[in-house]
Amino acid sequence: PRGCHSVYKLETGYELLSISKLSKHFRWQINMTQSSLLGELEVEVEIKSPAEKFYHMYAGRPHHVAKSTPRNVQACDLHDGEWGEVGSIIFWNYVHDGQARVAKERIEVVEPEKKIVKFRVLEGDLMEEFKSFVTPKQGGNGSIVKWHFEYEKIDENISHPETLLPFFADMIKEIDEHLLQHKSHCDKPVKYCGAMAGIETLDLEIQVNMPADRFFNSFKNKKGSFTDKTEAVSIYHDDTNYNSSIQIWNLIVDGKMEQIKEKTEVDEENMSVSFLAMEGDVLEQYKSYKITLDVVPRDDGVCIAKWKWEYEKLNVDVPPPTKYIAFVADYTRELETRLLSES
Repeated sequence: PRGCHSVYKLETGYELLSISKLSKHFRWQINMTQSSLLGELEVEVEIKSPAEKFYHMYAGRPHHVAKSTPRNVQACDLHDGEWGEVGSIIFWNYVHDGQARVAKERIEVVEPEKKIVKFRVLEGDLMEEFKSFVTPKQGGNGSIVKWHFEYEKIDENISHPETLLPFFADMIKEIDEHLLQHKSHCDKPVKYCGAMAGIETLDLEIQVNMPADRFFNSFKNKKGSFTDKTEAVSIYHDDTNYNSSIQIWNLIVDGKMEQIKEKTEVDEENMSVSFLAMEGDVLEQYKSYKITLDVVPRDDGVCIAKWKWEYEKLNVDVPPPTKYIAFVADYTRELETRLLSES
């Protein structure tokens, strides 16, 4: 495997906690420290499988993960020790961003009572870019699976690893679907892929290293929130009485040009902006699609950009809009960089 030199450490783990009610919900969070080399990522995915099953799959039978999500993980081999035992060495083959990658890990913590397992990466592709990486996970029966990352980049030229968020979200959902399809006979029947999903939500939180009013004001100025990923924007209709406008954006999403016509409403008192899709590429897959941005100030001179998606799929085969999550994560970071460079 590549990246054998000791420039990167990785710990992974997760904790699964039962909850009483399940709603269709994804959540992303990105926190940045004042240092541009340090950061945190977090993804939460609600699943329908019992916490015990999900934990057993990943802690005790990680070699079965490839059967559950072959699109993301091709193999998991035991190099030393026993499955699910501390000190054992396992080797992953997976695909991230369209590239075949590897990771060699040592199991460091196994706590079945708390449903916690932690791994440390010894070798692998991410070691070529990151110095440290930590990932825990949580969920339950009708559960929330949480994967948390803490990382330190080798240098400022390395991008923050936001693309890992949709990767892990897709992997978790495919493992969940596999577990539901292979439930024991004593389980109650679960209809997972039959009915329409209805309105679903996603959340993304990103720490922005500037005061909240400065970041929010870039959205008040209709042409102030552009980045390299927003090729063009035009104001189709502007209603100053209601702080709303209809805008047409050309965006580069997942390497492809897309266009969206949306109604934008600005709530200055609460530092909130909503974007409702009216026409465009996104509505080829979703019956409705709305994003809301809330800018939350903090005492230390930074703010939190809280993005929320509300969407309804046209059919059950449509994936969650994870590519738009990755786009908005990159967009927020690029907008932050541009605004800071203008100060």
